[in-house]
Amino acid sequence: MFIERYHPLIGGSENQCRLLVAALHQQGVPVIVLTRKALPDLDRITTIDGVPVFRLPPSGFGRIWIELLFSLHALVFLFRRRRDYDILHLHSGTSIAGALTITLAQLLRKKTVIKIATAGDVKKNLVEIHERSQKPSLAHRLVNSWINQRLRAGSKIVCISKEIHREAEQHHFTSQQTVYIPNAVDIDRFTPSSDAEKNALRETLGLPTKKLMVLFSGRLIQR
Repeated sequence: MFIERYHPLIGGSENQCRLLVAALHQQGVPVIVLTRKALPDLDRITTIDGVPVFRLPPSGFGRIWIELLFSLHALVFLFRRRRDYDILHLHSGTSIAGALTITLAQLLRKKTVIKIATAGDVKKNLVEIHERSQKPSLAHRLVNSWINQRLRAGSKIVCISKEIHREAEQHHFTSQQTVYIPNAVDIDRFTPSSDAEKNALRETLGLPTKKLMVLFSGRLIQR
């Protein structure tokens, strides 16, 4: 498993990757996790859910040199440990680090599974709007074009929503390469509450017991 950030850092991709790792481990599939040592106080090598986790430098966020240096460390690690894995599952495939890793896997003749978790990551025109720019620069567009070219070298592209799947098809990824697999939900943990439980929770939170309640859960950012 290749993911730029992992537990204890919290996020949708991080949580889903951890659940997948734990499930594979429980089924007897050997798994290792390769990630970045995003926080300086995290251990370089640790075990989470019975699975070894390797965190490579550098620490920090939001700088292009951080991603490039992490990419270099990851390539060295994956080359040295090339006999320890058969399949690379990338949860950061649409990044520079992911694209470079796909290239190495191709050279090593390793299969790659690449998860695309965000709409707009393929067509690339839905970039996060920077404070002084309303559209991506030429350099940004060139890098994105190269990343898309590298994505096409992947063995399988997992799209977690139908919107992402349509986006991949519109940008000429083949139907044999792409597959629509939404993130799983643990229905033992997430199950409808009884009316009595709902009313008790409303009272605990000081909410009206008879009115219709609507909950939104999501990520609100400008794209």
